[in-house]
Amino acid sequence: MDLLKKDDYLEIYLGSMLADYDYDTLILLYQPIVGYQAISIYLTMWSQYKMKSITETLSHEDFLKLTSITLTDFENARGKLEAIGLMKTYRKKEANVVTYCYKLYAPKTPGDFFNDPLFCNLYKLNISERIFMRNKMYFEKVKPNLEGYTEMSKTFPEIFGDSITKANPNLIHYNSLKNRKIHDISKGFDFASFNVDLEKNYQINPDSLQNEAHQEIERIALLFGLDEKVMADLVSRSYNINQIPHLDNEKLLWLAKNEGMIPVRKTKRNGVEQYDESTILGQKIQLMSTTSAFDYLKLKQNNTMPSTADIDLINKLSRNQGLNSSVINALIDYVLETQNNTLPRKYTEKIAASLQREKIDNSLDAMNYLYAIRKKQKKVVNHTEESSNSEEVSDSEVENLKKILEDV
Repeated sequence: MDLLKKDDYLEIYLGSMLADYDYDTLILLYQPIVGYQAISIYLTMWSQYKMKSITETLSHEDFLKLTSITLTDFENARGKLEAIGLMKTYRKKEANVVTYCYKLYAPKTPGDFFNDPLFCNLYKLNISERIFMRNKMYFEKVKPNLEGYTEMSKTFPEIFGDSITKANPNLIHYNSLKNRKIHDISKGFDFASFNVDLEKNYQINPDSLQNEAHQEIERIALLFGLDEKVMADLVSRSYNINQIPHLDNEKLLWLAKNEGMIPVRKTKRNGVEQYDESTILGQKIQLMSTTSAFDYLKLKQNNTMPSTADIDLINKLSRNQGLNSSVINALIDYVLETQNNTLPRKYTEKIAASLQREKIDNSLDAMNYLYAIRKKQKKVVNHTEESSNSEEVSDSEVENLKKILEDV
């Protein structure tokens, strides 16, 4: 075991941004759990970090003199800071010089602290009920008494409604989707941001996730429109720490199905035909290209939650056939409009297979492909209602696809 010595050097870094309001959280909420020595060490390191540009490298002996804490007490307190997520410690030895790197992390927000059963119960064990209620009330936001007042705040559609309806009438549904975070996934899934959040807030080492797990995390995030922070939370709840730590993909998928966030994504192939976004058809292509498959299906159903069977279907199109949301949206749109507003599984999968074979990866190419097939047909086969909703589909039926997006 490597023992800490007074002449070992230390370096201090921030793992997350710290603000002045974190001071009250540390003193009133964390100190009863980890003790005054741990908080003293944390705050002293924080102050030393802010002086970093004008101070030389410190030894642990120098640092201990600032706190009047013994080396043994320092190690015990440091362990508490590490265990509660306020600090991570790294050690490096070069020749005969040993340097410790201490990385400080921000405390939880008071709301998250009191909503976390582990932290809240630890807190209750160390203080009286009276102090617990007093401090909780201190951190709760004061709610104004609005009795007799009339709400007169402007709504989003009132200010930006004209812009929305010009872009696409369907976008107005976005305003009714509550508790959503707009997520621009045109650049893909940001694993750097995801890894920071996973390690900081859930104490899970990102390196413990295999490449296969990363691929599934990204696929599910883009399919259901979930941002990096939400995915970090879902992964933490799907992470199995028993025996060999691993990600439970099925549990992650189940959690994602119940989340439903809205991202914005746009995918284009090199050399693809450009479209005029000012036209109605162009606006609909844009909507398909910038919305997750989950949310597009929800919009097509007047913002009602898709059925479990339909969610499973779009997941299968993504996982088994490798279609992205942009292509799935064009497929959803076509099938709903040509199959009496239903999504017959086998019929949809048959069309998806043809799109996959053609390596189509965006909604515009999907539309052009399906439209080209229709143009080749001298006659459009008129299906009866029974055949339109049939689960049995032949290869010839795929060649008789009707015009896509007729009523955009």
